[in-house]
Amino acid sequence: RGGAAQQNLSLAQVREFPIPLPPLEEQKRIVAVLDEAFEGLTRARAHTEANLQNARELFASYLGPIMGPSQTQARETSIRDLVQSGVIAKPQDGNHGEIHPKKADFVKDGIPFLMASDLIGGRADQLNCNFISKLQSGRLRVGFALNEDVLLSHKGTIGRVALLETDLIYVLLTPQITYYRVLDRHRLLPEFLYFAFQGAQFQHQINSAAMDGATRAYIGITRQLDLRLVVPDIETQRKIIAQCQSVEELSPGLSASYESKLQSIDALRQSLLQKAFAGELT
Repeated sequence: RGGAAQQNLSLAQVREFPIPLPPLEEQKRIVAVLDEAFEGLTRARAHTEANLQNARELFASYLGPIMGPSQTQARETSIRDLVQSGVIAKPQDGNHGEIHPKKADFVKDGIPFLMASDLIGGRADQLNCNFISKLQSGRLRVGFALNEDVLLSHKGTIGRVALLETDLIYVLLTPQITYYRVLDRHRLLPEFLYFAFQGAQFQHQINSAAMDGATRAYIGITRQLDLRLVVPDIETQRKIIAQCQSVEELSPGLSASYESKLQSIDALRQSLLQKAFAGELT
């Protein structure tokens, strides 16, 4: 660190790192073992991702008839209209640029720092996520999500949705996630917004917008304001929520199990690499 506040390594320090260098034949053996293992993991990941996408599409198709405008007398509205009329706060994601916490800033216990991969089965995983210190969180400007905020992934992995349930004062978001905060519960319920975001119509909108001219799937806050959804009266919302919850219970944990399997595959890949460079790969 050399006394600097920001953790850093000089080129001279990097050059001093010991690197295990086994004989050439052993190197070839390790590469062959890793190639075979990674090929299997790649196939497993592709298969799991396909199953996860199918599970999401199945749930979204179930919600379609329930959430559609034909079921209510309400008109479509936009996120921008909901913000301007004071129904929801302006959507906000995590900190960008130099202020964005880096991997070197993560701690074992602190404030949950949620990525898109932490939105699992409609909930935000606050146990297996990354954490940053409370001191560092106090230096950040934005991205403070509160209990019952609706979380939406909008970068890289598009369209994951979670209803935040937390006992903490706040959790922090990476730039991969936007929070939606309901201000007027006489006109909109967070649970309704949570299900509306998972409907086929809304998912089609966000995925189409995210891939429009971009090299990587991404839909920024400004474009999110143009997204549209149907918001009926409160009593109708309550009825729709009850219907959606019944549908959700038909396949408990299906998406969550596939998402958990993806995390396990990635963890196994890292474990194999660590063992290979520690000379423990047999």
